[in-house]
Amino acid sequence: MNLHIPEGYSHSFSENGDAVILIGDILGGSASWNFLAEYLSDKFHVIGVSPLLVAYSARGLPPPKPWSILFEAEALANAMDHWGIQKAHIGGWSLGGAIAAAFAIYYPNKTKTLMLVEPQMRWVLRELGRHEEADYRAVKFKGYGDEISEQELSDFLHEVGAVPIEEDPRQSRAWRLAWVNRLAIRYANEVIDELGDLSELKKLNMPTLLIRGDSSLNSDIEITDALASLIPNAKRRILQGGHTSHFNNPDMFMEAYFKLIKPLTR
Repeated sequence: MNLHIPEGYSHSFSENGDAVILIGDILGGSASWNFLAEYLSDKFHVIGVSPLLVAYSARGLPPPKPWSILFEAEALANAMDHWGIQKAHIGGWSLGGAIAAAFAIYYPNKTKTLMLVEPQMRWVLRELGRHEEADYRAVKFKGYGDEISEQELSDFLHEVGAVPIEEDPRQSRAWRLAWVNRLAIRYANEVIDELGDLSELKKLNMPTLLIRGDSSLNSDIEITDALASLIPNAKRRILQGGHTSHFNNPDMFMEAYFKLIKPLTR
């Protein structure tokens, strides 16, 4: 795959030990993992990745076509080859979780462990016959134009559970970065429409950690719980809160993540 990797696609926090690659969400990109990088950077080679969709949107540009979750996974494999990294601990949140899962499916030989925080894999619900829950928000996300207004961005953050409905997203710490990357949500419906095969999940044999909140959206709860039953070596951890439960409970999240990756370090 010959693909130009744009500026802002990745950020290397350190170069100590085994590689840990953390893929960000649709609005935060690699910055959404800054807190975790601080915990890991003294012992691991930590690389934060902004999906191509986010990296291009931050520059006011559409991603390369035809964009898809698989396209993002292929781009990461290409980037790893460029970095000289043969195998890594792969993790992702939300959109980043969907990319991380696709990467593990198509590049298992490059995936040492897999960590997913509420991955946006609506196709799992559709394959299980839960079409209504899988596609509930798809219609709302198909009406975006060339620009995204403050109101549209606010509504999106409420819809995906990133900001509690009673709070104004414009007052949150995440707003500034979300505004910079706002054009990425024009592709939210394509994330929802992504296809997949449950049998591929059952073939994953790397140690896997699944994280979700105890008060997350029903779809996120159902996706994460379904993955816990489908992926053979998966362990699920439930934290207090919603879609950002890992941010709100960093110590408990890190305790679970260290248990996943430390036994497999060199």
